[in-house]
Amino acid sequence: MSLDHYIPRCHGGPDEASNLFPAHSICNSIKNDLMPDEFERVKKQLYQQALDNWHIKRKDKLIVARALEKMQ
Repeated sequence: MSLDHYIPRCHGGPDEASNLFPAHSICNSIKNDLMPDEFERVKKQLYQQALDNWHIKRKDKLIVARALEKMQ
C-alpha cells in the first residue's frame, strides 16, 4: 500500500490529509501524476495497458485485473 495524492504534488496538491488516500502501489503507479478528471477519462485504458504490457508481479496483476473488472 502507498499514499496517493488526489491532486498530485506536481500540480500543486498539498501533503495534507484531505488530499491523501490509501492506494495499492501499482494503482498509484498507473495513476502517475494525472489530475482526477484526466485519470477518470483514461483509467480503463491505463489499467489495460499495465496488465498487457508492464512487467509486474503476479499479485499486482491480480489487483489490476480485479480493478478492471469493477470498471466494466
